[in-house]
Amino acid sequence: MAEVNNNQQLVVDNDALVAAIQDLKQDRSDEKFNLVAKLIQKGNFVCPARMVENTEAVEKEDGKVALENKRSFNMHVLKNNDGKKYMAVFTSREEIDSEKNTGIISSERYLVMNVVMLMAAFNKPDCDLDGIVIDPFTNNFAVPKGILAQMADSEIFTPKPNEQVKVTVPGKYPDGFIETIREKLDEYGRVDQLFVLILERTNKAKSLMLIVDSSEDKEAMKEIFQKLSEIAAPFTQGMHLMFVPYSDNFAQTVTSNRLPVYRK
Repeated sequence: MAEVNNNQQLVVDNDALVAAIQDLKQDRSDEKFNLVAKLIQKGNFVCPARMVENTEAVEKEDGKVALENKRSFNMHVLKNNDGKKYMAVFTSREEIDSEKNTGIISSERYLVMNVVMLMAAFNKPDCDLDGIVIDPFTNNFAVPKGILAQMADSEIFTPKPNEQVKVTVPGKYPDGFIETIREKLDEYGRVDQLFVLILERTNKAKSLMLIVDSSEDKEAMKEIFQKLSEIAAPFTQGMHLMFVPYSDNFAQTVTSNRLPVYRK
């Protein structure tokens, strides 16, 4: 999640999404809706925010308690005629500065967020939002929380050059998770090994990372990932799902000293 202030230039590219939303409003076909959904999944959005700083007592490993400065962000929320509340997100800074925004939203700070980061905010216990609204003053395209969750549900992870990540083993698996995984994969028969880890990228939400070892080709792996998504979904507790083929160097590196949760 990138944070910038009012004096910095924001670089996001959502031109294709804006065109697709406008096209969808002219012809609401399934094909055009699916295109909009796909572009939202890939997009980065400009989110005006207010920074809040608090002092919190934090317990250290040695048992001592220290006061630390913590900061959080309050996002801008708009309410529709039905009383539903939506987080305002924008396809560009120009959209925020639209002449139709007559003092409704003003901010000195902006966050650049994708759907995974947005859904992480929605999964917080105190969040009571109903969804996001993209470009509320122009395109005014609402995405309900349920659809946003589907968009953020899973992705295939491809490490970027020099990207710093942290990979750990879950402290505790949800009740029934391992048993269900083993039973379903035995029935499915297309997975040789499965590793389940936690992946955390800098300034991003944690993801439940499933590393999948299978002898099937790249195209078939998409079907396998979808099947695993269906199996794992009841146990994710709102956590984003991420898939990595075992054939990737990254996957073999992070599993070198770890045991799979499933082996055929």
